[in-house]
Amino acid sequence: MIFLRYYLTSRKGQHELLSRSSGSTVQGIKRSEFEHVEIPLPSYKEQISISSVLRYLEEKIELLREQNKTLEDTAQAIFREWFDHKENINFESAKIYIYGHFSKWFFRSALYLYLKK
Repeated sequence: MIFLRYYLTSRKGQHELLSRSSGSTVQGIKRSEFEHVEIPLPSYKEQISISSVLRYLEEKIELLREQNKTLEDTAQAIFREWFDHKENINFESAKIYIYGHFSKWFFRSALYLYLKK
């Protein structure tokens, strides 16, 4: 079942489903049409192997997203600690300004220039 989910959400699987879908307001697929969707079925052993790799990659991506969120939160906490006298700091604008114009070694200088504006 896991292999089937991965296939149906893949680009090729979505193309297969959309090419057989109908409806002007809400797209859907009739059971009679779904029965004609061609789903490549490798051997059961290959399906398990493919699903395992894809599941591992999904878990790794989720872990990296969580780590990124933690780093973003930490950076915002550091900004607040350094510049607690400034109110209404727009962290997204500061980040874009810094990344766009300065390297990481000039982080503090760039932030100072941004807040000075």
